[in-house]
This record gives sequence, C-alpha cells and structure tokens, in this order.
Amino acid sequence: MTKRKFKYAPLRYDKVFKGFFTDKRNERFLKALIRHYLLIDIADDDEIRFVNTEFKPLSIEDKMPRADILFKLKKASGEIINLEMQVQNKYNLIDRISYYNSKMFVEQLEEGQDYKDLCNTVNLVFVFHDVFDNDRYINNIVDYHVESSTVLRKDRKKCFVELGKYSRNKEKYKKDILADLLLALEEDDFEKLKKEGDFMASAVKELYGFTQKQIDSYWDDMFKKYEMDMSNERAVERELGREEGKKEGRKEGRKEGRKEGRKEGRKEGIVQGLIIAGLKDSEIIQKAGITKDELAKYKEAMLTEA
Repeated sequence: MTKRKFKYAPLRYDKVFKGFFTDKRNERFLKALIRHYLLIDIADDDEIRFVNTEFKPLSIEDKMPRADILFKLKKASGEIINLEMQVQNKYNLIDRISYYNSKMFVEQLEEGQDYKDLCNTVNLVFVFHDVFDNDRYINNIVDYHVESSTVLRKDRKKCFVELGKYSRNKEKYKKDILADLLLALEEDDFEKLKKEGDFMASAVKELYGFTQKQIDSYWDDMFKKYEMDMSNERAVERELGREEGKKEGRKEGRKEGRKEGRKEGRKEGIVQGLIIAGLKDSEIIQKAGITKDELAKYKEAMLTEA
C-alpha cells in the first residue's frame, strides 16, 4: 500500500489527540479547551500535572477502564479533569463517563484523609455522534436537586461537546474555532484555520511539527481510520445533511448514497457512518439495505478496530 502523505494528523484520532495535548509545548492549546468549554479560569502559568490514565481495580475481577487524558490543575480549586475523544458511537457513553467520574472521585483519598480534601472532578468529552436530543452542541450534566430545581455542584460536571451536531448545523451556532480544529480532517481544513488569527495559526503549525515527527509510528492506524472517516463523512452528509429538506429530496439522497456506495465498494463505510451518526438499528437496516446479522458484524468490526 502506498503511504498517503499526511501534512496534518487529524486530532480526532486517539493517538494524535493524546499525543498532541499531553505534549508540554502544546499546553496553551489544552488550556484553551479548559477555558472555552469548562469555563475554568486557568492562567497561562498555572501548572498542569498529568496522572496515570488507568483507574485502580479494587479486585482482580474489577473492570480496568482507561481514560484518554487525565490531569490535575495545581491551583486553588485543584480540579481533576478527564478529556475524552469519542469518534464511534458505542451507545453507552453517558454511563461510561459516569463510571470514569466515580473512579476519579473515589481514588482521591487515602486512609485518614478528610472528605473536605476531595477535589472537583470534571469530564470534557468530545463526541462525533449526537448524545442529547436538543439543539445545543455543548451540554453539561451536573448534580441537581429536583424538588428545589437547584444545581448542587456546578463545578463537578460532565461536559459533552457534540462535534457532529456542530458540524452539521454551523449556521445556527456562533463560530467555534476550537471545534473546527478538532473536526478538521483534510489538509484544506487546516490551511483555512491558519487564517483564523495568530493563536489558531500557531496551533496548526505545532500540529504540523507534531505530525511530521510522529507520522511513521502513527501511520498504519491513522490511515485506516482516515479512509473510514472519509467514507463516513460522505455517508453522513448524504444521510443526515438533508434533514430540513423536502421528503422527496431525502429519499433521492438516500438513493444516490446507495448508488455511490455500490460504485465505490464502500457499503461498509455507509453503514459505519450511520452507526456513528446514532441512528436506530431499524433505520440503519432500512437505509443501508442490510440484514440484522450483517449490522451486528459491522458493529463488531468497529469495536475491534477501536
């Protein structure tokens, strides 16, 4: 296979996301995510301390989850923050992040420590499928007292940034250049971002240097995901981009999507795109023209590749 030359490695890919944002030289970009999405006041000289991303099992039978990026802010509030990038829809994201959050919370105290020593735990999750059925692409889950309609601890939250929803409805939202950076896939996407001011030009420049340094170790995994994502991008556009169009237009789009899929031999890409978009199994089966067993095989393959 001839290697495709990547000038910029997309940040949606696990190894790139983790490698770029844990690099000390890119700390200012990590802090920009914290300020923008979590609304945490963090200074340029505030220290970030990365910690082990493997949570401790209580017994040998316990599940051993692993976070993407886990770090602690060495400031007065001392938040412990988990950053996650989720491209594929595994249908259990809220439960999984809640489980991670509980592990982040209970692993803080040693014998003899007081509960007042507990730090706030915050999760920032970037996700490509729709998690919430609303028109907001940034959604926060906090501790809430139902009877009094009171938020108990707004500083202990799970923040979900639905990048797919933002991408499909950019005309509805205020421009979000950080979301655009995380969504960027093709070289042209990054070149356009360089024109969005000095900060973004600097981010793209650093990503270029990071890509050229790491490309050999990342290439095989990244190229496979890139090919799948390009197919998904086309599938999602065909299947979901016409939601506000006429019914006949959507029907014609699905017909054209199936025709293109057969021509390119990428039926699997269409199915994966619909899965990532969060459609119900019955809708995927109907739109892609596959059986229930075939859909199960596609899902199993996606889990294996993740």
